Amino acid sequence: MSRNYPLKCSPKLSCKPGRGDKAGPGQATRNRGNAEPASVPRPGERETLGVCPREGCGGHIFMGNKGYGCSNYKLGCKFVIWKESLGKTLTPAMIRSLIGEGHTNKLKLTDRSGAPLEGCIVLRDRNTGQVDIEPIV
Repeated sequence: MSRNYPLKCSPKLSCKPGRGDKAGPGQATRNRGNAEPASVPRPGERETLGVCPREGCGGHIFMGNKGYGCSNYKLGCKFVIWKESLGKTLTPAMIRSLIGEGHTNKLKLTDRSGAPLEGCIVLRDRNTGQVDIEPIV
């Protein structure tokens, strides 16, 4: 038997009624975990995929319209990985793997001549974000 009784405001309480609460205007109810987790970006913020691999930069990699770039681009960081690279659309999971481990998992790719092959996309230059194909034999 649960009832919503008006409560006094304190740090653990919300002064606004939540979903399904029957408190009237100006009456507080308990906040039962309606807050968003810290990892979810707020509107206007960008989700970061990891720390910039460029030595000494310290910026964060985020997804832009055409590529994944460093948050310190205004300070001169040139690190960027284009979304459309090597005939593949790179996903955020692939970018996390590239900046963390230096390579992706095994993928079905096409080489420069158009022949199909299995390989990894590897991060060749940690300063610029240049990527290349490494065939798996």
